[in-house]
Amino acid sequence: MRRQGGPHPGEAHRARRVAAGRHLPRRRRRAAARRKAKKELMMMNSSSDGDASKTAERKAMKELGLQRARHFGWSNTYVFTKAMGEMLLGQLRCDMPVVVMRPSIITSVRADPLPGWMQGTRTIDTLIIGYAKQNLSCFLGDLSVVVDVVPGDMVVNAMMAAMVEHSEEKGAAAVPVYHATSSLRNPATYSVLYEAGRRHFYENPRVGKNGEIVPTREMCFFTTIARFHLYMLLTFKLPLEILHLVNLLLCGLFSRLYNDLNLN
Repeated sequence: MRRQGGPHPGEAHRARRVAAGRHLPRRRRRAAARRKAKKELMMMNSSSDGDASKTAERKAMKELGLQRARHFGWSNTYVFTKAMGEMLLGQLRCDMPVVVMRPSIITSVRADPLPGWMQGTRTIDTLIIGYAKQNLSCFLGDLSVVVDVVPGDMVVNAMMAAMVEHSEEKGAAAVPVYHATSSLRNPATYSVLYEAGRRHFYENPRVGKNGEIVPTREMCFFTTIARFHLYMLLTFKLPLEILHLVNLLLCGLFSRLYNDLNLN
């Protein structure tokens, strides 16, 4: 007897087998990747070279974590572990009041303890430092795009306010979530950040180790990957190939210079 509107049991069984067969190659690849990573870790643990073993172990763990994150639909392990943390809080909180704060890109503080302060190098600070040292001559990005940044002290203030607001909510049905961002009310584009950084280093030039002032140069921006590749080809790849040709003609006179540049 067939249930009204339902598939035949044999048809349902065949459909399940077909669906399982579609996912079988992907499952085999993931299983093979896990076995390969475990094998590499076991070989590294038995290796006598401690530093090389640790470096290879970190690399293997990163690759395995990235595969795992993408399997569950996350772009990298950073956002994957954040999602895992929120899930654990939701499952293990019992009757404890819990609130989740999701800030955007955190930058230096606005006021407390003093404007512009930040401990260590974080998020977009690496770009600012690279520009200050003149190690970053170009960047792939659209200056008109809004970059969602928020000062660190404003995030802390929002966290404390949210904690006070929900401190008495025990056993709430859902965990309240706040997004501490700036792009809606006070959007800042990449051009605003670039102009602010350029103006600062023009007015306060960086001084090198030898005491000489590091000149601040303009930065090149490219909105497409094709233009960025063309710039890299003409600025770096072409001169390097010319040096390679000259080095061959001069019987390896510039071998060391070519190897150093080609490595970097």
